[in-house]
Amino acid sequence: MRTEYFMHKEIFETPHVMQKIVKNKKAICEIAEEIKRFAPVSITEVSRGTSDNAAIFGKYILEYSMKIPVSLSAFSLYTWYGKYPKLSRTLVIGISQSGETEDVCDIIKIANSENAFTLGITNRKKSTLKKLSKRTILLNAGTEKSIAATKTYTATLTVLSLLAECFGSKIDTEKAISGAEDILSREKEIAEIAERYRFANDFIVIGRGFNYASAKETALKLRETSQINATGFSSIDFLHGPLTSVSPLVPILFFIPYDETFRSNLSVLEKIKDAGGDVLVVSDKKSACEKGDVSFRIPEGETLTYPIINIVFAQLFAFHTALFKKKNPDKPEFLSKITKGV
Repeated sequence: MRTEYFMHKEIFETPHVMQKIVKNKKAICEIAEEIKRFAPVSITEVSRGTSDNAAIFGKYILEYSMKIPVSLSAFSLYTWYGKYPKLSRTLVIGISQSGETEDVCDIIKIANSENAFTLGITNRKKSTLKKLSKRTILLNAGTEKSIAATKTYTATLTVLSLLAECFGSKIDTEKAISGAEDILSREKEIAEIAERYRFANDFIVIGRGFNYASAKETALKLRETSQINATGFSSIDFLHGPLTSVSPLVPILFFIPYDETFRSNLSVLEKIKDAGGDVLVVSDKKSACEKGDVSFRIPEGETLTYPIINIVFAQLFAFHTALFKKKNPDKPEFLSKITKGV
C-alpha cells in the first residue's frame, strides 16, 4: 500500500534502520565497557514524550541486564526546585530523537557538573545532546518528517536492547527484525482491524512488564494521530481502580505475548471480559487470541523482542485509525516535532 504520508514511509523503514544499528553493535559494546569501568551504582534516564516511553522499556531491560536500579528523572526537581539527587556514581542516559529537548539537555549539563557518566541517545549528529554527553549512541534512522515518532522509537528500543546485550543479556535481534518485517507484510489485515474502531473516541491500551512501554507508546500514538482519548496501563495496575471504566463503548487493546507474564495477563483479560469489555488481543498464542473480540496474531517472539514486534503493529494500527477518522497523521493539531520549554 502506497501513501503520501511520511509516517507510513517511516514505519516501513524500521527493519532497515534496525539492521544498521545491529551493525554498530561493536561500537555500542565499547561504550558498555567504559560504563563497566565507571561502575555506576544506579542509572537515571532523562527523556520526554515518545522517548519517555522508550525509557520505560530501558528501565526494564537495563535493570534486567545490569542488575542495578534504574529511575526515570523527576525533571522539576532539577529545573524548578533545585533539589536533585547526587549523581557522582550514576549513569545518566539522555534520550531525545532531536537531541534538542531543553530540559533533557539541562539535566545532562547538571549531571556533567556532578561527574556522572552521561550517555546521549539521539538521531541527530549535530544536536545539543550529542555535544553535551560524554558518549553518544546515534540512532542513524535518517530524517523523520512525521511529527509522530515511529522508526526513531523502534530504533531507540533496538539501541537499548543492544546495550543490554553488551551487559550479558541474550537477545535475538534478527528475530526482532524478521518479526517487524512480518508485521509490515500484513498491513491490509491491520487496516481492516483499524476500520472496526473508526468511531472510537476513547481507547484503553494494556501491557505488562517489558510491554508496559508498548501500552504507553500505543496510547500516545492514538492520541497524536487520531486525537483519541487513549490511556496506557500496566495490566496489574488496571485492576486497581481502572477496571471500573470497562465498557463496550471503550475498546481495549491488550498486548498478551507468550512470555513470563502470559498467565497473569490471561487472568486480567478474563476479568475484563466478565466486566463486558470489548478487547483487541495482540498475541502470538492462539489460546489468547481466541479470547478476544478481535485479535491479531503476531509472529512468535522472545521476552526481550516482543516490544519491538508489538510496536510496529501499534504504529500501523494508529496510522490507519487516523486515516479512517480523516485525520492527517503527519501533522497532529497543536504539536511540533521539537517541543521547546522547560
